[in-house]
Amino acid sequence: MVRTKIADLLGYRDRAELDLTRSFREIGFDSVQAVELTAAADAERIQFISDQFGIT
Repeated sequence: MVRTKIADLLGYRDRAELDLTRSFREIGFDSVQAVELTAAADAERIQFISDQFGIT
């Protein structure tokens, strides 16, 4: 999920295009995108917990 979201935030068409040997800064990741990534991860966790406990 993280790799896919980072690729989306950076405008890559395919997550396989990300160079995993480079740092966030080197691939163009900035603080705003870090906040967006955190929000997306939080949303995924909330959805997972909701699904596990049948919460709607």
